[in-house]
Order: sequence, then structure tokens, then C-alpha cells
Amino acid sequence: MRRWKVEELAHRSEVSLGQVSNVRQLLIKNAFAEAGREGLDVVDPRGLLADWASSYKPRHNTKTFFTLQRPADIERSLSRHLTDYALTEMSAADRYAPFTRHQRVSFYVAAWPLHLDRVLELRPAEGTPNLFIYEDPEGLRFSEDRDGALCASPILTYLDLSNMGGRGQDAAEHLLDNVIHPRWQ
Repeated sequence: MRRWKVEELAHRSEVSLGQVSNVRQLLIKNAFAEAGREGLDVVDPRGLLADWASSYKPRHNTKTFFTLQRPADIERSLSRHLTDYALTEMSAADRYAPFTRHQRVSFYVAAWPLHLDRVLELRPAEGTPNLFIYEDPEGLRFSEDRDGALCASPILTYLDLSNMGGRGQDAAEHLLDNVIHPRWQ
């Protein structure tokens, strides 16, 4: 497992040294990490992630739409019309560790270009939406290209899936076991 220095964490996460120091102390206090001579050692990553998921509250503006297009088709359209987006929830999980079929497309953008409503043939969601757009530039951080589509980081995808409940929780655990946990090794 990797050990982290405060300066490296601050640089990588683009937050202040003080903020990293505060989080470091909190991780140690809650027994998720231990301080060593070579840096911070996360000793309970699963516990840390479970604790984070239990208190995770997304802070993004959500736009919802309905489309008759299949999820795979709308996801391909996104890659043709946007350069800064990141699939999340079931859309990203399907690329990281396929678990179940899905009929809902969810993704992050910094700001949604309104002309794409018409270009992508999206309708206002009057009943059950099947397209969720999360306007939040933080959702784009650490995104990865998976099979030609940009996906939110596995950790953010896990948090978003956990927040969905139901099959989302099952998909989150599948992602944890098959993608996130192996990366911790």
C-alpha cells in the first residue's frame, strides 16, 4: 500500500496544506490511517470508503431529461459532442466492471451547453427521467478513458452508485471488489 506525504496530497488534490493536515488528523483519529516516518499509511481503506459513502451528499446542479435512445447510443453521442464530460453511476460502472443492464445515463459536465438538448433529441422529464446531467466540474477530476468514453473516477462512481440505493448499492460493491480494491494492492 502506498504511503502519502502531506505536500504530495495537497499538490495532487489541489487543496491547501492546512486542509490536508486537518484531514490527515481526522483519518488518524478515526483509525483509518496511521502516521509513519515515511508518510500517511491508510490502514482501513474499506472502512474509510464506507464511512465516506454513508455521509456523501452530492453538491451538483442536476438536469433531468427523457430520451428514447438506448443508453449506449446516447453515451456514444456524448463522446461526439462533448470533450469535457465523465459518465458516472451505472454508465461508468458498466465500463469499469459490468454488473447489470441499465436504462439510465448519468454524467458530469462543468456546464451543460443548452443547444445539446435539441441536438441530442432530449425532452424534459415529465415522468421518469432516464438521463441525468450533473453540472459539477469536480466530477471531471481524475476521470479515466474506458472503452472510448470518459468516466468519473472509480471512487466517485462508487460514491454515486452508493447514493442511488437499490441495485446501485450492489453495483457499488461489485465495483469496489473488482476495480477499487485491486488498485489498493
